[in-house]
Amino acid sequence: MPLILITGTSTSGKSTIAKELLKRGYEAYDTEHNGVSGWYNKKTGERVAGFNEAPERTATWLSRHEWRISIDWVTQIAKKAHGNPVFLCGGGADEPEIRPLCDWVIWLRTNEATIRRRVVIPRDHDYGTKPHELAAAIENNKQREAEYRKYRATIVDATQPLDKVVDEILDKVGITYEQIGQSKNNVSVVYDPRYSHAATHLDDTPELKGLVAEVVSGMDLRGQIVATDIDMGRAIGTCDVVAVDDTDEIVYAMRKNRATDGLVPFTKTRKPEPCRYVSIQLTPKTDGRYELASAWIGEWDDEPFPEAPDATDKSIEYWNHHAFVWGSQEIVPGSETTVCPWPATEP
Repeated sequence: MPLILITGTSTSGKSTIAKELLKRGYEAYDTEHNGVSGWYNKKTGERVAGFNEAPERTATWLSRHEWRISIDWVTQIAKKAHGNPVFLCGGGADEPEIRPLCDWVIWLRTNEATIRRRVVIPRDHDYGTKPHELAAAIENNKQREAEYRKYRATIVDATQPLDKVVDEILDKVGITYEQIGQSKNNVSVVYDPRYSHAATHLDDTPELKGLVAEVVSGMDLRGQIVATDIDMGRAIGTCDVVAVDDTDEIVYAMRKNRATDGLVPFTKTRKPEPCRYVSIQLTPKTDGRYELASAWIGEWDDEPFPEAPDATDKSIEYWNHHAFVWGSQEIVPGSETTVCPWPATEP
């Protein structure tokens, strides 16, 4: 599956799309927020500022500097893809150098009215709020859409609601769905059987597919997001996340289809423990169906992983005392290490 560049002018929704793709279980990177992009001096090539670190951004300053994506970083991400779809959501002056590294390029089509409306919505940065920046974004949108059409990029209407934009992106790149169940009120629940987090768990735990169908059949799905665990009232299998201590042999590895989680801990000392809970995450789709983003046997009480984008101040403490059972999940070949990637002692 390809490396996919999703780009567009300021306010086209690149960062928001990255978050939505992550929520749906795909590997997606917001290139503005992970430290791999920055402001560079056009003349010297020197990196002078990162995200939200630029000075006043006067017209003169912007004429001498440009925003770039790290080509070395994109190259490394492409090597780590291992056949799974990887979405790069962002843009920069060096896109002509980035595009040949990608198998698919998507341009987010927008218009002046949408740019003006979105630029005043509170965001985590204020680029575009200055008159000269707004004028540049509007002009940039016109020029670059023409450029991307000549490049034969896939054009997606970014003025649509977010869920429709992401649905269209997934459809354009050929990601298909299979039905896994139907709710009490006859709503179909589907999943991506090849590249999603859900597919990884279903492959690792064959009995999970039937359990998800059983759980879904008792649900009334009417547009709400579902993220919960369900007590099945009986032992349904084993949980592969267990408590560990200093006596455990711990290794760290990257799980298949979970590169954004980074390295996670595994214990080679313990075995899975009996469990009666199923955790399930469902999101509504624009066509009336629901998508299974993830599911597993176990309770919904884990902290995000320390290297994940949504890590909390409790992540290190939790995962210093918990681990997956070795052999319970497929890992990326060559990613195993005995070196802990985060501080062994809680901050």
